[in-house]
Amino acid sequence: MKFLKKLCIVTIVFCFGTETFAEEWNVSVWGKRRAFTEHIEKLAELVSEKTNGEFTMNISYGGLSKNKENLDGISIGAFEMAQFCAGYHRDKNRVVTVLELPFLGVETLEQEVAVSSAVYAHPAATKEMEQWNAKLLMTSPMPQYNLVGIPDILADLEGVRRDPNGNFERNGSSIPNVGFDVGEALEVPFDTGELEDGIRELTEKILENNIVTTEIGKAKLQWNEIPLSEKLDTKNLNIKIIDSNNKEHSGGTAVNVGNPHIVFFVNEIENFNIEKIGPEIENHKIFPEKCNVTIATIINKNLIRVKVWERGAGLTKACGTAACATAFAGKLNDLTENKTDIEFQTGKLSILIDDKNSIHMKGPVSEIKEIEFKL
Repeated sequence: MKFLKKLCIVTIVFCFGTETFAEEWNVSVWGKRRAFTEHIEKLAELVSEKTNGEFTMNISYGGLSKNKENLDGISIGAFEMAQFCAGYHRDKNRVVTVLELPFLGVETLEQEVAVSSAVYAHPAATKEMEQWNAKLLMTSPMPQYNLVGIPDILADLEGVRRDPNGNFERNGSSIPNVGFDVGEALEVPFDTGELEDGIRELTEKILENNIVTTEIGKAKLQWNEIPLSEKLDTKNLNIKIIDSNNKEHSGGTAVNVGNPHIVFFVNEIENFNIEKIGPEIENHKIFPEKCNVTIATIINKNLIRVKVWERGAGLTKACGTAACATAFAGKLNDLTENKTDIEFQTGKLSILIDDKNSIHMKGPVSEIKEIEFKL
């Protein structure tokens, strides 16, 4: 049944400018890592290398979408990039299936790239992909596999280069805050009651002084929901971190609030170098999709002070999902009450965990957008 769904996207932010340019893309493929996905792995490696680790491609094998739904996922912005097989759904991508025709006379990789690029550049192919909010990026070693991205995101990065001093610029002009100038911006889809004609309307509270409250939903705690690479107690992963006095501390509570987090509760966060610990834990073998890292100190039952290392971005001055994960981990470990303020370097977010264990977040709003689409 087709119906209209209205979403209100609220961006909650705190800080005024990050110290680095950082971008993180989720990339959806399927199955498992194998010979004809190595080009994607190599692409991710090269992108990270060319940007000094400031552009990360998180490749997920089946974790973001089913094998025949990657175009659907791109169309709603569920991830930034995907590989799809034209033969899986010819009704969705009729034009590019011409590349599957026999006897095309393609004999070398160079010819394959040239033919595919010509098809991708054809107006008919461009128009067909527009219905999925997708832009064809490049071919794969196998003709029927195609890589797509989201046009608006690609346009934001058009012309961005690093100058000899390590600063980012576009067409020769300095751009110190290229789209990432507010720490983490948490975009939350409000899911509300359905009204007449299938229209869903915003009912969450938008308060005075640019403050909004919204329900994030329930956290995931099962080891395979985080996900972890093996079955472990997510309440205490018993991972060791070392403080500035070279003393070991063991712990770490894993929580998934839309993305994976680990939270370490310590006596004093200033005794821990998050810029050293963060990347080590982010890339720990136990986290197949990497993770966000928070070091937290309990000030009292209603206040937690934190430092956050954001997956793919580095040290961040504010992170909405980290606030939610930290508050939930605090309550799970009986360290805090249901209502907790999370204090970052530049401000606070208020987190409430209700009787049904659903997380509610309150904070300042940067932007509100309404989107209507048919399902």
